[in-house]
Amino acid sequence: MSCLDVGFGSGDVTLKMAALVGAKGNVVGVDRDQTILRFARQEAERQELPVTFRQLDTEELAEESVYDLVFARYLELYQAVASSREGGDAAIGVRLQGMALEAGLVVPTFRDGEGKRVACVTMEHIREAVVGAGLVSGGDVDNLVAELGRLAEDDRTLMSIAPTFQVWGRRAGA
Repeated sequence: MSCLDVGFGSGDVTLKMAALVGAKGNVVGVDRDQTILRFARQEAERQELPVTFRQLDTEELAEESVYDLVFARYLELYQAVASSREGGDAAIGVRLQGMALEAGLVVPTFRDGEGKRVACVTMEHIREAVVGAGLVSGGDVDNLVAELGRLAEDDRTLMSIAPTFQVWGRRAGA
């Protein structure tokens, strides 16, 4: 099986695909961020997985039809941020829940448990990318992670995450 992960981010899904298809398969991850590419390649090497990671903008991708499976997550959000003249919409986070509710979607809200730690863990995972892109300093990330952790521990705090949609497609007959 031949798989493509478009805008692979941390590379977690790409690496899982590689583990599933094994040496007989072909897995390619494309992303425009050179820092993320470096970390993903290191992790693939550490896990000894046969994956090809390439630096490429999605607009440059012209080979989708050669894959049996194509996966993309958060791609429209990343493209919207990348195309903004100011480098992104800093207020998108506070608007996401309202946007989801207006669209009639269920918004997961947590008063306790692991769900309250999603924002903190996410920030820790994107640290290198946001610092590398010059969006914030390492100290800013440390402060934000500490504050999110404090809020997650507070029984009086409700934490919510925007609904996430993932789409998998498979070529007919594959």
